[in-house]
Amino acid sequence: MQSLLGSLNFACRVVVPGRAFCRRLIDSTIGLNKPHYRIRITSNIKADLLMWKSFLKNFNGLTLMPDRLWTSNEALEFYTDSAGGSTLGFGIYFKGRWAHGLWPRTWHKRGLLSNITFLELFPVMVAIILWGSELRNKKVLFHIDNEGAVHIINKKSSKSSDVMILVRRLVLETLHHNILIKADHVPGKVNTIADAISRCQWSRFRNLAPNASLTPTPIPNQVWIL
Repeated sequence: MQSLLGSLNFACRVVVPGRAFCRRLIDSTIGLNKPHYRIRITSNIKADLLMWKSFLKNFNGLTLMPDRLWTSNEALEFYTDSAGGSTLGFGIYFKGRWAHGLWPRTWHKRGLLSNITFLELFPVMVAIILWGSELRNKKVLFHIDNEGAVHIINKKSSKSSDVMILVRRLVLETLHHNILIKADHVPGKVNTIADAISRCQWSRFRNLAPNASLTPTPIPNQVWIL
């Protein structure tokens, strides 16, 4: 484990977001006094290692320097929002294009719709999956009104196994496109366009964004089976 951490920490000099997936590996060595002691590999550690494996499998060894300055999601016209409720969903808007999805019934049965942090993080992940290639080499600053989502985006970690599923995929997508993301908390943030999409308020949406595409960008099936 110590040898593996040495290699991964070296890799993190150019793959900076990967540091979040070394934390559980480091914690696994705490309290061990002898180098030959065994470590129990938990499901979360396995998931972190699989994230590394998935990224390194397609990594060509080159990382370009990202933009020097952070660009806010407002400047990019890049908005996300989630609405709690079994009949509602999430909305994403990006320079006239938009995406929308309703929460699956299975999520309601599992109690996921009561996890506001999970719901707020989900459209951020979907947005990067859809349009990450257009944000390549950028530093994107999200303004979000949910403190939990802000903390998780910045730390790239969570105690919730459900949230970590989203975090791992989000980080993997940012690594593929060399995107750095962080978030600032903005209380009571006005996010009208994405809010209208998430609540299926289509007349309101068209009034707010008259030049938006007539049809939404399809959501990949892979998003729902993560």
